[in-house]
Amino acid sequence: MNDFQRELQSIFSERFSFVFVDEMQDTSLLQMQVLEKTFDKEKVTFQCFGDPQQTIYESDDNGCAWEPRDPLLIKNSNRLSESIAKAADVVALNPYGMQGRKSQNGVLLQPVIITYKDDDVSHVLEAFSKLIVKHKLSERDNTIFKAVGMVKDKNEGLSIKSYFLNLRSSRLEVR
Repeated sequence: MNDFQRELQSIFSERFSFVFVDEMQDTSLLQMQVLEKTFDKEKVTFQCFGDPQQTIYESDDNGCAWEPRDPLLIKNSNRLSESIAKAADVVALNPYGMQGRKSQNGVLLQPVIITYKDDDVSHVLEAFSKLIVKHKLSERDNTIFKAVGMVKDKNEGLSIKSYFLNLRSSRLEVR
C-alpha cells in the first residue's frame, strides 16, 4: 500500500466509526477490494448484511465475492408465504430451513412457474394476469401487482424490454 492509499484509508477510517453495507451478496471482487482498502478494520466497525443465496449473477461474474463469517441466519420471512419459502429452501444452494409467513384468511396458493419457449415471452404477462383473476386476488384489499425484470442497455438476452417492447425508461413502473 502506497502513502496515498494509507492517507486515504486513514481519512475514511477517522471519519466513519461504523460502516454498514447492505446487499453484500451482490458485491463484486473489485468492490470488495475497494472496501477493504478504504477502511482500516482495526479502527472501524465493519458490518455486512446480505444473503449469498440471493446473489444476482452477471454473465461474466463468478458468483458472490463475499463470504459471510459467523452468519446470523434469519429463518423467518414475512415476504414469502409458507409454500414459497418451502420451495425456495429446497432449491437453495445451502438450505437452512426457511419459514414463510402463515396464510391469510386460510387462503394458501401454491407457487406457480410460468414457462415459455425459447425467447418468446409474449404470453407471460397475460398468463400472470389470468392467475390473478382465477384466484380472485384483485378482489382482496390493498393489493398491488407488479411486473419486474432486469433492465439491460444492450439487446442481449431477455430483459424487461422483452415484455414491454416500447419501454424507453429504465425507471418505468407499471401498475
